Amino acid sequence: MKRFLLLPALCAALQMSAAESSAPAAPADFIRGEQLLSAQNGVLTISKSSDLYCKQRMPIDPAKRYRLSGEFRQTGNSGTCIVRFGVIPSTSQRQIIPASINVRPGTETELVADCSAKDTVIKVKNADKWSATPLDRVVFDIDPSPEMRDLPNFNIAKSAIKSIAAKGYHYEITLTAPCGMNFAAGTPVRIHRIGWIAMFCCGANNKLTGEWKKLSHTFETGTVAVDNIFRWWRGTEIAQIYLTFSIPAGQKVEFRNLRLEEIAE
Repeated sequence: MKRFLLLPALCAALQMSAAESSAPAAPADFIRGEQLLSAQNGVLTISKSSDLYCKQRMPIDPAKRYRLSGEFRQTGNSGTCIVRFGVIPSTSQRQIIPASINVRPGTETELVADCSAKDTVIKVKNADKWSATPLDRVVFDIDPSPEMRDLPNFNIAKSAIKSIAAKGYHYEITLTAPCGMNFAAGTPVRIHRIGWIAMFCCGANNKLTGEWKKLSHTFETGTVAVDNIFRWWRGTEIAQIYLTFSIPAGQKVEFRNLRLEEIAE
């Protein structure tokens, strides 16, 4: 499982399209597509496990509804190939990852001592609702109000929480590696949770057969401050079609009619 992967260089390098739909149909429509894909009669074929990023960055208006769809099948032994199909959401400047928006409610507190990038221990006022898991990250400079105006927040500690210890009137949070952040005492913080690098809204583990299988998902209006697939993540302004394939040796996956489109009301 690929988690917590940043793609700032990728997002910055690609130009936005003003189109209201994205319909990649040729190898050149994907990053490294000409090395990974072949095409014939409108059908794209891939024969090795890989990730595919659509080059087009489609503007998104969360007040509108959108549909993602595509058709897939495999050649060879049925049920051995897997496709994960979704989108990567971004602001105008950078990719939004789950740790930027996936709030753990009730974990808001503040630093009681300065924190430097090299520190592996940070001190907070209250950590009663915190937990030490590989999925949890400390996020700095938050808006603790119900509006959560800091989201998406990219001030994310670089490492997971190893342990939590009560120390009188504060808590010491030990990280698995230096936090990579510099913030002063009094800075508000909370816990966010990491997740998949993309919104796999059309399923995360679709096993394919020799028959065409259509995958489709509709994004409803509005945004959410949590990692889910039903609405755009908070701060989404751009989306790219994203696919990842698991293909055993000697097998192939064919796909066609990929589309991310605004739904006309």
